[in-house]
Amino acid sequence: MTAISEHVSALGKAPEFIADNFAQGSSNTSTRTTEEMKQLVHAVVDSDCTAIAAELAHMAKVDDILRKLEELLAGDVAQALEETICQA
Repeated sequence: MTAISEHVSALGKAPEFIADNFAQGSSNTSTRTTEEMKQLVHAVVDSDCTAIAAELAHMAKVDDILRKLEELLAGDVAQALEETICQA
């Protein structure tokens, strides 16, 4: 969850980062094209979106494992309870 929060935070800061990067580039070269700005925006957003998607996929796997574990534990508890009642 922390990784997702970090990437969401990075996306929130992206406009400032992009503007700063663009401004620094503008001082190095006389002009920066709109296409260069679009490429920079896409690179920043795509990078964080890819990382978020990977983290969500990992969380889905963990959720699946936890669900299966819950089913196993529920079955074992029910069986143990039934055996205890039968022995009483």
